[in-house]
Amino acid sequence: MLDLELLQRLGTRLDARPKRLDGRTIRQFLVEKLLQVRTKQGEIKPLVLNRAQQEYEGRCNQKNIVLKARQLGITTYVAARFFVHTITRRGTLSVQVAHDQDSAEEIFRS
Repeated sequence: MLDLELLQRLGTRLDARPKRLDGRTIRQFLVEKLLQVRTKQGEIKPLVLNRAQQEYEGRCNQKNIVLKARQLGITTYVAARFFVHTITRRGTLSVQVAHDQDSAEEIFRS
């Protein structure tokens, strides 16, 4: 299990791609190792990045505007990205905004 000190050290290197991770970033490793998602069928499964999410990860930076089609998993990936950034960097506050209350609640529905 990852401890807090290790997570904080990894937080300074989230975009690094160590050889032992086979081309994945430390961020992607943490997302896939620590996070789970609820599928459309209601099952809880590990979050494994799909092609659209991997493309976004490879291209995004600190400020991003995403014009997106629905159902590609970008909202899920951004929530995961924010979560990993928040738990690995002391004093970080993350906010994810939706266009209405129902949509905001759906993002985090368990």
